Amino acid sequence: KKKEFRPLRGDNDKWAVSFELYPEPMYPRYCQGAGFALSWKFIECASGEGDHISNARFMPFEDVAMGLIAQRCNIVPTMAEDERLLHMYRTDTSEERNRVNQGKKRIDASKLPIPDMSGRIVQHRIH
Repeated sequence: KKKEFRPLRGDNDKWAVSFELYPEPMYPRYCQGAGFALSWKFIECASGEGDHISNARFMPFEDVAMGLIAQRCNIVPTMAEDERLLHMYRTDTSEERNRVNQGKKRIDASKLPIPDMSGRIVQHRIH
């Protein structure tokens, strides 16, 4: 079963979207997160003959926008198979996760470890 998400509609939600902007009850499958890898198949479809990028409706969230374009291209976003390669946060604390998810100010940089992506890849890929 493919995973889909309902758009957030509340005024206090950081990622809320109005019914006028997105009237559908569910988003198509999309890659959540700060980065994802794209295949040539996706790039050619999105920017090539169909020009889905230029013809896509406005979506303020780039991850959902990519999901809308992937849907037009009949491409299903997938997760990286090896979760050990994923690195979502610089610290693995509930404080950082809550700050990110609630749109609060970042943790003071002096309290964070040095960014290190060695041995890791981006969170998702679209192929």
